[in-house]
Amino acid sequence: MIKMNSKRSIKSDAYCIRCRFAISYDPEDPFCFECGLIWEKYHNKYYKEKYCHRCGRRWRTSKVHPFCDKCVHLRPPKDRIPKITKSKEEILKKAIHPDCPPHDWVIIDWVEDRKQERCSKCGKIRKS
Repeated sequence: MIKMNSKRSIKSDAYCIRCRFAISYDPEDPFCFECGLIWEKYHNKYYKEKYCHRCGRRWRTSKVHPFCDKCVHLRPPKDRIPKITKSKEEILKKAIHPDCPPHDWVIIDWVEDRKQERCSKCGKIRKS
């Protein structure tokens, strides 16, 4: 953890692409506060910067491409991956074509401690 001037702490898992100051991971805004203010004056998203946002390595970057060649294919840190919050109906609806309503599963058989179910609306069979 690092402390900022505003007395709030943030997790430092990335770097400012202009001055290499430790900041939180955000590819949409890869600048520290001070460098972000300077960037706001010109809004040139292709302006050549100096460091990789992920590892801090000296590399030609920009706001559009804030990563070096080693970090460009890496996944974001685990705590930055968005969590999937879908309802059960949305997940079931995506399982088949979009025109089908949410499934209404009915147990039709038990085979070796596994149940077979059939949707009463579309006839799809699943084993669980």
